[in-house]
Amino acid sequence: MSGCVTCYKEGTPLASLGNSNLDRGYERKIGGASDSCADTGDNFADFQLANPSAPQNSSSPLSLCGVILPTLTPTETPTITQTPTITLTPSLTPTITNTPTITFTATPTFTRTLTPLRTPTRTRTPTRTPTAAPAQLVAINEFVPRPGRDWNNDGLINTGDEFIELINHGTISVNLSGWTLDDEANIGSKPYVLPSRVLQPGERLVFYGSQTGLLLSDGGDGVRLLKPNGGLIDAYNYKVVKYPDQSFCRLPDNGGLDDWNARCYPTPGLGNSLGSEPGSSSSAGKLFCPVADTLPLGFYLAECAPFGNNVWNRLYWDASGWYGDMELPNYPGKWQTFVD
Repeated sequence: MSGCVTCYKEGTPLASLGNSNLDRGYERKIGGASDSCADTGDNFADFQLANPSAPQNSSSPLSLCGVILPTLTPTETPTITQTPTITLTPSLTPTITNTPTITFTATPTFTRTLTPLRTPTRTRTPTRTPTAAPAQLVAINEFVPRPGRDWNNDGLINTGDEFIELINHGTISVNLSGWTLDDEANIGSKPYVLPSRVLQPGERLVFYGSQTGLLLSDGGDGVRLLKPNGGLIDAYNYKVVKYPDQSFCRLPDNGGLDDWNARCYPTPGLGNSLGSEPGSSSSAGKLFCPVADTLPLGFYLAECAPFGNNVWNRLYWDASGWYGDMELPNYPGKWQTFVD
């Protein structure tokens, strides 16, 4: 036996006989004159090694499963030869009546005596309780609706740098073919159907706006992940985006439902990290510059650190006092407001 060894099997497969020239083969038990009829659903239990092999073909004697072959003895009818009877009548010509000789050739009659050898004993296979397959656990891990840097490395800072990051926080790989990314249901951008891509356990995958065509609104929107059948897998709705590169992420990034944080630092393709909001005591407005992402680069450099004066930042004006040494109250809106 060579080639495909385990392509066709029931239960435990038979061991390969290799490519040697020995005259061997497998045949079903019981085997020999009692024919081969064992079938318990397990190849290893049903077959035995025949050495040398004993193949049968259409010229081999007829046999039944589990029955010893009978000895065929033909029964012959004797050949009967009759002598003609001659009747003599005086003064008359004798009349001869000839009876033909009839030879009977008997057709052999076979008498089959069925002697049961034994009844095969079947071993019951215990019923196995099916084990549920592990769930496919893919979730939205991070997204940036208003980019302030060239995250997709195309030389421009625009809506194409918006990104959504997915993570496989399960134990099995998942093919994302046919899955869908979308913003709010039935409004906004056209849904983006994900390509065929296998996401390994713990792996992250980033989709940029330049690829998906999704436009995440700075005034509040939603991010949704759906399966090919339209079933909702994960979603998150956010409010007004206060500054560029404000990242919404899960901390820790394990797909938990209640782990969203609105003050993350953008880390596409990497582990999530907590940032700081511009104007807070920990940042002093140095990490972010909330100017429009469609403005020319020169304007950005003139306004924002490290080359600009950060005139957009309230601390630039309030640190030394102005407008009669009165600081403006903290305005909770998206844009800074100044009195001139």
